[in-house]
Amino acid sequence: MDIYNYGGASQTGFDVSYSVNGGANQVTETVSGTILPGDTITYTFTQPLDVSADGLYCIDVATLLVGDLDVTNDEIIGSYCVENYLTPEDPIGTSDTICEGSGDTLTLSATSNGNITWYDAATGGNVVGTGNDLNSL
Repeated sequence: MDIYNYGGASQTGFDVSYSVNGGANQVTETVSGTILPGDTITYTFTQPLDVSADGLYCIDVATLLVGDLDVTNDEIIGSYCVENYLTPEDPIGTSDTICEGSGDTLTLSATSNGNITWYDAATGGNVVGTGNDLNSL
């Protein structure tokens, strides 16, 4: 997080915090570096945020400077949101062969709670379709 010192004095040894989805579990750490008036520092929390579960994560961040005369610029609530989509399990196929140029067609179908994007097997995966069905010749 970037921290800007709006005040007229250098600051050091103040706390910063983050919480997720308005939760009571707040992570608080102390910034040991000095930030000069009108300067900005970038702080990286040492305690990482676990976003391994499927879901939306909205992060609230704040500075907690004791004696701060203007607390209106001390926090950002819900401005940093990320969504993690779980990787679906591998599809299960049946033993069938479609030969290119034979005139046979193949339809792949899938269902999901969200949008489905189909990729080919090329390195990096090129998008070949979207939606519940993929028709291929």
